[in-house]
This record gives sequence, C-alpha cells and structure tokens, in this order.
Amino acid sequence: SQVVARHMVAHQIPGRIVNLASTNGLVGEANLAHYNASKFGVVGLTMTMAIELGPHNIRVNSVCPGLIKTPLTQRSYTDPVWAAEYAKKIPMNRFGEPEEVAAAVAYLASEDSGFITGAQLVIDGGQLTF
Repeated sequence: SQVVARHMVAHQIPGRIVNLASTNGLVGEANLAHYNASKFGVVGLTMTMAIELGPHNIRVNSVCPGLIKTPLTQRSYTDPVWAAEYAKKIPMNRFGEPEEVAAAVAYLASEDSGFITGAQLVIDGGQLTF
C-alpha cells in the first residue's frame, strides 16, 4: 500500500487502495495475539493513509473478513462438529466464500464507493453483531 501510494502521489494518479485486514483487526481473539496485532496494524494503516492521501484524491479502505472458506481455514470448516458450533456464532449460520470478499474489494475499488475512505468493510455474516 505504501509503495503504490508513493507512486500515485508522485505521478498525481488518483485512485483507490484496498487493504486486506480481518475481523481480528477490530476485536481480539484469544491465543492469536500475533495475528490480531498485525490486523489491528492494517486497520490503523488504512485510516492513517486515508487521512494522508485524501487530498490527493486517493481513497484507502480495508476489508475485514470473518471466517472465509479458504485452504488456510480448511481444517476449521471441514470438521463437522467444530463447524456447526462455530456457525452458531454467525447470524447467517455459515462461513463466507472467497467470492464474497472479492465482491467487497471490487466495490471499494469502484467508483460506486466514491465517497468512502478510511473505512473497514466487515464481511462476516454478522458475527461481530454478537
């Protein structure tokens, strides 16, 4: 993000930057201090860059996915007992799909989100509402 931002400012290129954070960047989770800290850092970076780059017509936002079905999380959602118990914590009662995160990124990268900057778009099926 910082490298592309420097290039965009130097060449007066307006645009959009979308960072990948996590719901763990908004709330902590036990035994994941290293991961939580890194994602809180991404959220802070996003907000700071939005302040700094707004005058250059560069919008900076982040997406904060919850549990998404990816190879990295496969152990979580393929264990039927664990998956059923975890899904109870999600109002939509399911895990997210990679395509849903991609759609959120595409939205933030589009002109449809023209007045959004410094925001964190949560993609978690409502889990953080609990």
